[in-house]
Amino acid sequence: IFLIYKIATVRGYLAPRWKAAAVLLAASWILSMPYAIIWIKDPKMLFNPRIGEVSIASTAPAGKVVAETVESARRTILMFNVQGDMRQRNNGGLSGETQVDFWTGLLFALGLGYALFHWKKERHFLMLLWFFLTLCASIFAVESPQAYRSFGNVPAVLYFACLGLRNIWGSF
Repeated sequence: IFLIYKIATVRGYLAPRWKAAAVLLAASWILSMPYAIIWIKDPKMLFNPRIGEVSIASTAPAGKVVAETVESARRTILMFNVQGDMRQRNNGGLSGETQVDFWTGLLFALGLGYALFHWKKERHFLMLLWFFLTLCASIFAVESPQAYRSFGNVPAVLYFACLGLRNIWGSF
């Protein structure tokens, strides 16, 4: 994904690096082959029955999958500042408590907004990609937000909070 981003945003990026890009693609293909062979031999491994139990696509009423996914994405994004995971065992605090405290949540929102505005900067793009990809497990699951399923985004959340702090600090 990063290679596609660089090719799309930097004119002439691939020309001097085509050998390295070819090695990267070949290595990716070679490393993914064991999984592909397993999935070809046993397609059930690709679509584990558990996915059907927790996926919005299989539990939402027909014709409502997109609406349910949008609502799930809204709840998942708001778990940092408005209302967190309702399952106390997942949340680590009180049921429904936000994932970060008020001040960290405010800095996170400012930093996220700044990064979205400056998404063409490489570091912001990578952290936005990390943040949104790690949220997918919660967004596409029933009973969102899911703190356990979105745990991988903690470094990105802290990055955005620090980015917000840096921008506020730099204003004075």
